[in-house]
Amino acid sequence: ECFAHPTAHLPIQNHFELYNRWAKGGAGILITGNVMVDKRYKEAPGNVSSEGGKGEEDMVKLLTEWNKRTKEGGNSLLVMQISHPGRQSPMSVTSKPIAPSPVPLSFPLPGFLFHSPTEMTHEQVEEAIEKYAICAERAKKAGWDGVQIHSAHGYLLSQFLSPKINQRQDKWGLGKEGKMGRVLQLVVQRVRER
Repeated sequence: ECFAHPTAHLPIQNHFELYNRWAKGGAGILITGNVMVDKRYKEAPGNVSSEGGKGEEDMVKLLTEWNKRTKEGGNSLLVMQISHPGRQSPMSVTSKPIAPSPVPLSFPLPGFLFHSPTEMTHEQVEEAIEKYAICAERAKKAGWDGVQIHSAHGYLLSQFLSPKINQRQDKWGLGKEGKMGRVLQLVVQRVRER
C-alpha cells in the first residue's frame, strides 16, 4: 500500500478504509502488503513497520483498529505479511542496507537506487530473527488471524536461501557449516513459539 505515516511508520485511516472496502467485497483472506519487522530497513517509502509509533502499546492499538475495521466490512480473514528487505532497501529509505553477504543488486529496479549492502554480523542475524517473532506477536495481540512470513521476491529471507547472495562460510551460510534454510527455519520456529 505504501501510505503509512511517513515518519512514524504507522498504519493510517487509509489502511482501515481500504481493508474494510475489500472485506465488503467478499474476500476470503486479505493479506497485507509488506509490514516491515525493522523500521530501519524498508522496501519502499510508506511501509508500515511493526516498530512504528512510540512502542508496542501504540502499535498494537493501531493494529487492533486495523483488524476491527476490516472485520466490520465482512468475514475476511486478516493476515499480516511480515518482511525485511535486506539488500533491497532503496537509498531513499535506507542509507546502510544489510544482507547475508555484501553482494550488491545486479539488476535494476525501475525508479530505485540501492547502496551496496553490508554483511550482517551474527548479532544482526539473531536480531532480525527475533524481530520477525516480535512482529508476529504484535499481530497476535491485535487479534489478527495470522501472519505470512515473506520469504520471496529477493527480500532478506530469500537472500539467505540464494547461493549467489549468501556466500557466508559460517552457520548462516549454505556451505559446510551452514544448513540450507536455517534462518527461515528459525524464523518460523520463533514465530510459532510466540
